[in-house]
Amino acid sequence: MIGKSGPVADSVLLLDVLRGVLDRCGGQRWFVQPEEAWCSAAPAARVSRKHGWKLHVSATPLSAPIVLARAAEALVRNGCPFKFATDIGRVLELVDHLQNRGAGGKFITVYPRDDEQLLAVADELDRVTADLVGPRILSDRPLRPGSLVHYRYGEFTGEPVFTDDGVFESRMVGPDGSVVKDERRAWFSPPEWAVSPFPEPAVAPRAPGAAMVLAGRFRVTGAIRHANKGGVYQAIDDRSGANVVVKQARAHVGAALDGRDARDMLRHEAHILEALASLSLFPAFVALFEEQGDLFLAEEEIPGVTSDDWASEGGDVLGVAGRLVEAVRAVHEAGFVLCDLKPSNVIVTPDGGVRLIDAELVHRTGESVRGRTIGFAAPERWGDRSARRGVRPSADCFSLGVTLFCLASGGLAPHWVAGQPSSPRSGAERRRVLRRIAADRTGLVPLVELIAGLTETEPDQRWSLDRAERFLASPAARAEAPSSGVLMPSNGLDRMLADGLEHLQRGMVPDGAELWPASRAAQRHDPCDAWRGAAGGLATLTRAAQVMDDPALRASVARAAGWIDERLFDIPRILPGLCFGRAGTAWALHEAGSLLDDAGLTSRARRLAERLPTRGKNPEVAYGLSGAGLARLHLWRSTGDRSLLRGALDCAESVLAAADHSGEDVLWPVAVDDDQHSSYGFAHGVAGIGMFLLAAGQAAADGSDDRAERFTGAALKAGETLLRSASLREGAADWPTAVGGDGFATGTARWQWCNGPAGIGTFLIRLWSATGLQRFADVAVQCAVTASERWSLSVGACCGLAGSGHYLLDLADLTGDTGYRAQAEQVADVIHAQAFTDDGLLVPCHPDLGHAYAAGTAGVLDFLLRLRHGGPRPWLPETARPGGARPSAAHAGAVTR
Repeated sequence: MIGKSGPVADSVLLLDVLRGVLDRCGGQRWFVQPEEAWCSAAPAARVSRKHGWKLHVSATPLSAPIVLARAAEALVRNGCPFKFATDIGRVLELVDHLQNRGAGGKFITVYPRDDEQLLAVADELDRVTADLVGPRILSDRPLRPGSLVHYRYGEFTGEPVFTDDGVFESRMVGPDGSVVKDERRAWFSPPEWAVSPFPEPAVAPRAPGAAMVLAGRFRVTGAIRHANKGGVYQAIDDRSGANVVVKQARAHVGAALDGRDARDMLRHEAHILEALASLSLFPAFVALFEEQGDLFLAEEEIPGVTSDDWASEGGDVLGVAGRLVEAVRAVHEAGFVLCDLKPSNVIVTPDGGVRLIDAELVHRTGESVRGRTIGFAAPERWGDRSARRGVRPSADCFSLGVTLFCLASGGLAPHWVAGQPSSPRSGAERRRVLRRIAADRTGLVPLVELIAGLTETEPDQRWSLDRAERFLASPAARAEAPSSGVLMPSNGLDRMLADGLEHLQRGMVPDGAELWPASRAAQRHDPCDAWRGAAGGLATLTRAAQVMDDPALRASVARAAGWIDERLFDIPRILPGLCFGRAGTAWALHEAGSLLDDAGLTSRARRLAERLPTRGKNPEVAYGLSGAGLARLHLWRSTGDRSLLRGALDCAESVLAAADHSGEDVLWPVAVDDDQHSSYGFAHGVAGIGMFLLAAGQAAADGSDDRAERFTGAALKAGETLLRSASLREGAADWPTAVGGDGFATGTARWQWCNGPAGIGTFLIRLWSATGLQRFADVAVQCAVTASERWSLSVGACCGLAGSGHYLLDLADLTGDTGYRAQAEQVADVIHAQAFTDDGLLVPCHPDLGHAYAAGTAGVLDFLLRLRHGGPRPWLPETARPGGARPSAAHAGAVTR
């Protein structure tokens, strides 16, 4: 019996293989369930376990049909359930060199009913596949060296556990009652209590502290990186004493339908190193050797740092640009094309010279090339058939332009000039973007025209290396003043809002397990929470319907609210968090019910809010009690229902009881599952908890509760803790990444709402507005993202531009300084500059980010709606009362620095 429960693409071949096996083996009573990624097959009288020893069988795209035919026949004959990758495309993913190392190669998974069947089936599977090929599975142990059959201990059919952070995870209960996660690590790691029924392999143990030695001469001293295709290691050549780099290519990883795999690419790289040795640009070839079935390449270790690390220290980009042009020219004159030029493949040596590494994609001019680096490859190499086109030197010119942009801009992402296949940039648009970025990142100023010319979309319009050299030799050509104006057209915000809301509505799947489906790789989570689930999208649609006269929006609000309403209590337990629990769900549903004038909906939202826990081990906002308290306070102010106020103040009592008073400071240890830590941030630490206590204190005062002073006093102490722990440097505020630590976040992580200054300032500016204490405002205005850093942020509400934009609007609303609103408009300008066209709609974030509120479309649209139409900060109840002191002149408008 073959049923369907989802889309199945290009699966006919492998399904036909299974059908043939079932017909031959009399498997009419077998049930086959094809889905998007996997096809399951089980006998009608299936006996299953929650967890135990199971088998995996690997394969390549070429061997997969034969492996399946032979393995399925043995499994059907033995009545043993199994699943397999649905189609050849999925097999290609499983063996891809970028695949997760813990999942790579697992073509067939076998679920024996007991260990007796396990042993019998394993032996038979090994016998029938002994002459076939597939990669080694790193999370498992092979039945014997070279076998396609592997085993590991893991989950079968056990119900996933709903964890404290709102996700469903595989957990296994041992015979001693201990609970462990079923983690797919890249090494064999069964639970301590799981005794293997297979004999232990005879492996000669390495002496404690002894280094791994390859080919009898290369003594490994450290790992540079690990990947599914193999590791890259630092080593010493005991024969010469020289430092070398050793690259590994695991057998059958990266296998393609033409029969080649990662080993062929490594052999090609070795050939290139020898062919271009006379240029002295690439590492010198040392040795190519096999060990335990894998291929290894040893090459010279080049002293220096990658050019992206070098540029971050403020190096002479103009000088390196000239030397890099010379290097690319030398490769082209030798008859080759680099095909993978990017900052991490360029080494700047201690004497300022330029060397090139990772030559695996270097090919002769005109040859077809398989593989490319997304973001740096020229547009003519983006398409599906690009590998069949002969590569030309002009493609390297494009990559050179993108590389120079990344270096001169201080490490900005390549998409600013490279564009995306769905949204290529015109030459005029690229120049406007470059000049606008150069107004904030002045290192770009002398290279704007060069980068724009090298990155022209059409190869015949692209600058040549000769023109690039002439430009670099002419100071007058480089003296171009950047533009400081905005990029967005006058109707850009309205179009982005209209198209983005349409995209959000089109993305709903009312009959799905998730209203806005996440990617296949995403962890299964609470489908109704605010940050990853349906409540965030509902909140955005509700705000839009409140301010825009569009009946379709109201209909979408009703549809989304109804979807959530049907699943309101359909979860193992109610978690308290605002972002990753059901507090945000109650909030969003109540707002939707009020808009729709649906008393039943608002009543059920209140009932959900009343069921939120008031006690627990986690006091923070995103996962814990402060989130539940904020939601209860908001609904209380909307309804006047004093039971909600009582519950909120009970949460505040629990939060106070969890405080850790360390000298003058107050901190809160936060526990999510087995992880316990303390943070200064809004989502998980002092700032968010202080925000809730401030709101609780004001609510208690308004509700004539004598605990108001205690709560407000604790909020003040939280604020003082944040001031004492702040680092104020060059007009910007920052906090250690961990309480008690001296490390600070760098790059984009520094400006996140969840853990960074944008969230901490959200509390401090409200504390100032509520108390009039100037010191809180003086630090709060230094929490705004700088003009330069906006270009490096993602667009999301949790960790990116939308979250920072909301904070700028907070500053404008609470201080009355319109300059902050202007800065928020520039944030929207940066969002617009990287918007994507999807199905004819201008969408404010990449479709791969999805619709979720935290990182996707819903959260960005919520900020744009507030910017365009006004309104309160989302997910915060009324607290601070404007009218306190103004920030001091020294810090007012500090965001413009």
